[in-house]
Amino acid sequence: MGLTLLEKLDSSCSDISLQDSIQKQVQRIIATRMYIKEASNSDNHISGFGIPEFSRYYADNPSAITEYLAIIRSRILALEPRLDDIQVLSIQTEQSKAGCQLAMKIGDTTISEYFYF
Repeated sequence: MGLTLLEKLDSSCSDISLQDSIQKQVQRIIATRMYIKEASNSDNHISGFGIPEFSRYYADNPSAITEYLAIIRSRILALEPRLDDIQVLSIQTEQSKAGCQLAMKIGDTTISEYFYF
């Protein structure tokens, strides 16, 4: 009898530390885009995985960048329950790449890491 999907997932993750597992999941969240529906109500994000596209809605507006930092934080905390807290320290954009620096709190440990969009 073959392994169930859960058993396969458990065995494929057995050599990964908790920190590595969380960092990989956070990178998936940051690298995945949510679609934003055009609507007049305040909750215009479609529920799902990922974060809204940065460049189209937030890139040229400094006050919108502050809003985007809050969105990144809330989306990561919603999608990665193993994190106790997270701070989005900065967002950097260049022609060929963009990313953000995060300080992730896991128990008593805080990890500062740079993630690419």
